[in-house]
Amino acid sequence: MSKNLVSLLSTGIIIADCDGTIAPKVEAAHGLCMATVVKDLSEKAGIEYSQSFFDSVWQAELGKGILNFTKQYVASLDEDSAALFVSQIGSLENAERLYEETYIAFSLHEENESYFDVRKDLDVLFRQAANSNIPVAVISNANQKVLEATLAAVFKRAGAPEAVTECLTVILGKDTIEALGFKAKPSRGAVLCAQQAVENKIGRPVSLDNSIGLGDTKNDDLSFRSGCVGRIIHCKNFNDVADEMVGPDNSGYLIIGKNCSVTAAVGRFAANRDAHHHATAAKI
Repeated sequence: MSKNLVSLLSTGIIIADCDGTIAPKVEAAHGLCMATVVKDLSEKAGIEYSQSFFDSVWQAELGKGILNFTKQYVASLDEDSAALFVSQIGSLENAERLYEETYIAFSLHEENESYFDVRKDLDVLFRQAANSNIPVAVISNANQKVLEATLAAVFKRAGAPEAVTECLTVILGKDTIEALGFKAKPSRGAVLCAQQAVENKIGRPVSLDNSIGLGDTKNDDLSFRSGCVGRIIHCKNFNDVADEMVGPDNSGYLIIGKNCSVTAAVGRFAANRDAHHHATAAKI
């Protein structure tokens, strides 16, 4: 596989989403931690907390960021409850800070390690990439501190805590991407930010057209496609398609279930070089 990887990505990189992609189960951990924060704030504000109501808003806003979720959650409350809740948190940023503190603490407890399983063979792919001098970028709509906590927990769970520094060239949370002047996913800016960060790190240009993107949401797909990433592996986490691998199609789009090997998916691209999306993105 290493030779195939070098041949396939000779001037390219691997760009991977984190939540739901590298770590298929971790979205549940984010939900638990935010629910803890919202329940605590609700109790302090003297308003009713409903788990089913929280879950409905959480699912509707999944992947859009904690600030967006908090805004929509408050907007969904009745007027009096919303006023009491807002007076308790002070600002949306405070809710995000409380969530980050709760999540980071959660990620450090051994009893929670099952939430941080790595996708099948993805750690192997990252190690092969590192051994072949192929850069790996992780981009996320989670903020930097949360993203780094997730990756640390994932690779600790995989028995390779050193992989965070040895295998990942750049790690870019939403706040970091925006601080660098780019837009987060679903914008192509997240991909172009990864390209720029990798180029700055390794001191040479890289080709997005010759790269592979790994994601699990429509936002990931949109970012990769608009950023003109040549090949995409879309990771599904549903039980009914757990062992399913479909593609790649002529546009370089391949779908894998949660039990499928990522290295096997990359092998399909190596066996079918024509499965590729050809385009050029201007840097922004």
